[in-house]
Amino acid sequence: MSVDIGEDGCSAHTPWRSFGAVKFATLTWVDWFNNRRLLEPIGNIPPAEAEERYYAMLDHQPVAA
Repeated sequence: MSVDIGEDGCSAHTPWRSFGAVKFATLTWVDWFNNRRLLEPIGNIPPAEAEERYYAMLDHQPVAA
């Protein structure tokens, strides 16, 4: 199987050597997608940082009495 995953540096133009290599490449891409890619609509920050800011904001909202 010859696969080109994307511009994030995780690509292969030669056949995969093993199922473990495919699994590792997939998990590497998923980690990049969830934690390090920059999203322009939310201020060019990674999704993980946006999630952290969101939950921090919820912790600091005043509660109506």
